[in-house]
Amino acid sequence: MKGHTSVFRWIWVGACIVSQENKIVGIGYNGMPNGCDDNLLPWSRSADDRLNTKYPYVCHAELNAIMNKNSADVKGCTMYVALFPCNECAKLIIQAGEC
Repeated sequence: MKGHTSVFRWIWVGACIVSQENKIVGIGYNGMPNGCDDNLLPWSRSADDRLNTKYPYVCHAELNAIMNKNSADVKGCTMYVALFPCNECAKLIIQAGEC
C-alpha cells in the first residue's frame, strides 16, 4: 500500500479511497504537509517539549487521501486504512461523506 513511501520507518500507514465502482479515487500516507522539508521538522516520537516531536506536524494518511482525491467528492466511497483511524481522522472521514 502507499504507506511504504512514508518516511516513517517504524510504522507505515496508508489509506485508499475506493468508489462504488471499485475505482481508486484517492490515496495517502502519513507525512509532513506539502511543501515542508522532511529534514527540517522533527521526527522524534518523544521529547521533553511536544513541539520537538512529529505529532504536531504530521498529516495522517486519511487526511492525505481525502485531500489527494481525484473526484469532486467522496460521498458513498469506502476508505481502506492500514490502522484504525484516530478520533480526528474519524471525524474527517465522516464529514467527507464516507461511511
